[in-house]
Amino acid sequence: MVKFLIKRPIAVIMSFIAVVILGITAIFELPVSLMPDISVPEITIQVSLDGASVREVQQSVVNPMRTQLIQVSGLEDFQAESRDGNAIIRLRFDYDTDIDMAFIDVSEKIDNAMRSMPKDMERPQIIKASVTDIPAFTLNVQIKDEGRKGDDLSFMELGTLCESVIKRRLEQLPDVALVDMTGRIFPEVYIIPDSGKMNNLGISQQQIASALNNNNISFGNIEVQEGQYRYSIKFSSFLQSVDDIKRIYLKVHDRIFQLKEIAEIGIRPSSTKGMYLSGGTQALGMAIVKQKDARMSSLKDEVDELLKELGRDYPELSLELSQDQTGILSYTISNLKQSLLLGAMLAFLVMFLFLKDIRSPMLIGFSVPTSLVISLLVFYLLGMSINIISLSGLILGVGMMIDNSIIVIDNITQYIDKRFPLHKACIKGTTEVIRPLLSSVLSTCVVFLPLVFLSGISGALFYDQAMAVTIGLFASLAVAVVFIPILYSLFYKKPKGPDIGRSTSRFMSVNVFNTTDAYTRGFDFVFRYRKQSLLIFIAFIALGVLLFMGITKEKLPEVAQNEIVLKIDWNSSINLTENQTRVQNLLTTLGAHIKQSNSYIAMQQFLLSREHDQGSSETRIYLQGNSEVDIKYIKEKTLKYFTQTYPEASYEFTGYKTVFDRLFPDDEPEILARISSVGSKQKVLPNQIDAVQQALMKEHQGLNTLPLPREEHIVITLNYDKLVWYDIKPNKLIQKLQTAFNSLQVDLLRSNEHLPIVISEHHSTITETLKQLFIKNNRGNSLPVSSFISVGKVTDYKTLYTGKDGDYIPLPIAMGGTANTNFIRLLEKEIKKAGDFEVQFSGEIFSGNRLIEEMIWVFMISVLLLYFILAAQFESVTQPLIVLLEIPIDIAGALGLLYLFGGSLNLMSLIGIIVMCGIIINDSILKIDTINRLRKDGLTLKRALHQAGERRLKPILMTSITTILALVPFLFGSDLGSELQKPLALAVIGGMILGTLVSLYFIPLAYYYLYKNKKTVI
Repeated sequence: MVKFLIKRPIAVIMSFIAVVILGITAIFELPVSLMPDISVPEITIQVSLDGASVREVQQSVVNPMRTQLIQVSGLEDFQAESRDGNAIIRLRFDYDTDIDMAFIDVSEKIDNAMRSMPKDMERPQIIKASVTDIPAFTLNVQIKDEGRKGDDLSFMELGTLCESVIKRRLEQLPDVALVDMTGRIFPEVYIIPDSGKMNNLGISQQQIASALNNNNISFGNIEVQEGQYRYSIKFSSFLQSVDDIKRIYLKVHDRIFQLKEIAEIGIRPSSTKGMYLSGGTQALGMAIVKQKDARMSSLKDEVDELLKELGRDYPELSLELSQDQTGILSYTISNLKQSLLLGAMLAFLVMFLFLKDIRSPMLIGFSVPTSLVISLLVFYLLGMSINIISLSGLILGVGMMIDNSIIVIDNITQYIDKRFPLHKACIKGTTEVIRPLLSSVLSTCVVFLPLVFLSGISGALFYDQAMAVTIGLFASLAVAVVFIPILYSLFYKKPKGPDIGRSTSRFMSVNVFNTTDAYTRGFDFVFRYRKQSLLIFIAFIALGVLLFMGITKEKLPEVAQNEIVLKIDWNSSINLTENQTRVQNLLTTLGAHIKQSNSYIAMQQFLLSREHDQGSSETRIYLQGNSEVDIKYIKEKTLKYFTQTYPEASYEFTGYKTVFDRLFPDDEPEILARISSVGSKQKVLPNQIDAVQQALMKEHQGLNTLPLPREEHIVITLNYDKLVWYDIKPNKLIQKLQTAFNSLQVDLLRSNEHLPIVISEHHSTITETLKQLFIKNNRGNSLPVSSFISVGKVTDYKTLYTGKDGDYIPLPIAMGGTANTNFIRLLEKEIKKAGDFEVQFSGEIFSGNRLIEEMIWVFMISVLLLYFILAAQFESVTQPLIVLLEIPIDIAGALGLLYLFGGSLNLMSLIGIIVMCGIIINDSILKIDTINRLRKDGLTLKRALHQAGERRLKPILMTSITTILALVPFLFGSDLGSELQKPLALAVIGGMILGTLVSLYFIPLAYYYLYKNKKTVI
């Protein structure tokens, strides 16, 4: 085939140019996303039941729903968190579950459960999660005028403007899928009756509510026919403005009054359960979610352009983007460009020094970009996107793309040096390595492809990476065996003269490294001390086992960031205003070390975000510093602030979650004990959990448990005997209390948006309100409300938890990484000893160990598949064992360098080990193939081993050095991307350094012991 193609260079080059043009065109059409578009097997249900206590929400809503929802097919886990007035239910499914069908099934189960729900409860919101739901960035909208910033009416108008104008204009952008907003204050219509006039006229609140309902009815329309014409008659009898409410008529004692004559009516900001601050000032936060097939750069450009227009249209507003998730994607793209440039430069330099020729390295300048463009064309044809995962696969593949071209060029050069004619050298040099190169590509792909069998999202995500590596390698193989020989023949073609060999200058003829002599001395030493050398290599395997047992294991590497999140629970029953004041004081204390901050105070209004489900005394603050030094200062200053000012508060710093962190959460505790009562009707009380915590901490030194947040509630109990005696209906008393506390909603005003109509009264504190409150009984007597109620205080958990098996209390336990299976069994015994409890365990040590175990299984499958491919390549059942025996030795090198640099065994370093294995065994495959061919040509065993080593010495050194040098910059970078890639780079470099020595000396030594008593190659 190579001979056929070399005779038609113009046709081949034109074909490649056509493919490259198609690839360049496809690049501009490929969607660019943060992550692949995969469905997260999770459904979130948001429940709202205003006025209900945490216990009522759990018993009346969550538990009946759990009975229905646990019947949904494919459900893996059920987790519910109940709070006062609301609950969040998270359903986790097996990854292979059809999430669309599960969504329909969940909706049906919710409808069934609604029959037993409280009548005043709205249907819960059901949200299907997706990776593309993660916001690309957040838009902060504020009022510039300092005098209007604290004005609720101005901020209410700002919310209306953002909802009706800014949000709509953003969502009209082609690349924007959704704008998720929080921090808005909604308007409400208030009616405050004049109590004096009401008493004189004998008008009750029920009469006002009835008048509103009777005047707020939509009758629809009717169609009538008159002659040859047909008319639609519409009845308009619902309230559309505040003036309509003011004009409502009431008949009292044969007199007619308008509602405005006996009550104050207007629009005011409604009470809100949460607040959003930008830089310490109240703002609106608008999370912008990208269309799944849109390009991230296009989205950013569109939003920037729109913000300029909005800035001109609304100069009184401040519009600022924050929490930009596009940075990591931009880094990955620049990383690819850097890898391409650096890889090409290093390959050029290394090949120049080894081959002493300037034209051979120039071929790399054609092969790598061509392979990359072809790969992106295949991306387009397969419907893949450019994202962090697929780009990381391409970055890993770039180094391997260079390797294929280096091997072909070096092999052709060897035949040129043997005085072969140019065309024959290109044909023979390429044909000779096609089979081992194909085996090398297949073996590398075999190492990567089993990653897709990882459970859950991990497997789905690494599908893109495995496909990217596979596509890149096959594209580079096609370029190496088809395009490179033709270019080589054109580059070295001479118009005249019999000498077709390469011309070299005096400088190029100097042997810079003298690698051949060094290799020969090493080869002679190893074979002089064969047994000792073999024992040394085998000792590396034992060292690898020890390193694996001793090295730290975690999901993701720790990265240094200038962004951090502070979670606060003030642990006291404070209102929203007090929460805001405390947050602003804290931000003022931190001062100039904060570059940007966003504060999520109490409950937020996001539809898609699940991490902002907070109680009234909780806050989450996003802090961005100018550097890591600022973050350190922020932590120290925060510790001092809480110690001196709010010692009862609890707080926690966590890293700001990038899109990668959100898919692989690492914020779960080391161990989470889920404690429940053996009796289904019995509840675990706070004092019982306190006793368990004290017993565990007394028994185990170093054990740390966090107390569950609690809060104090005011409980109003009705005295039913007095209500009956004085002829007062309980529901009438409840409505009176709701009116007093501004929470009696009687109807809706149907204007541009539906506004609640609330009847309220003028009161101040709770105590004063209850003292001043009177209610009329059925006999018309006015009686004090305080005579019919009892007021008390109770302390209970802020949040109650429900799992698939029922209610439980979570007890997070930390042991500083020293926990193991035996310790967990001991914990279980001690918890059960403390009370009539059942306990189940989960946590980071379980999920981390599960991921490591899965990676090990994947690796074993890869090795098995690799064996079959090598057996087919070598036509031997024993020779593949030589290559496979190299893998544990190389892994020891990877783990050793990780250990020396203080690294850990995590997802990134495991991928690095897999990458390293795929690269380094290629050298051994080519070497064994060369040994077999030399032995078939009649060389003795030892002579074949030595000559094969000399022939493959330069390709092995060139590919190893090029790969190592290309990864070295990651070891010294301080940005997020470099921190994530550092464990991968360490694993590859460590494995390559030791693996190069293994390929040079261990492979021939193992081959020698396998065939020293055999005369033929099997």
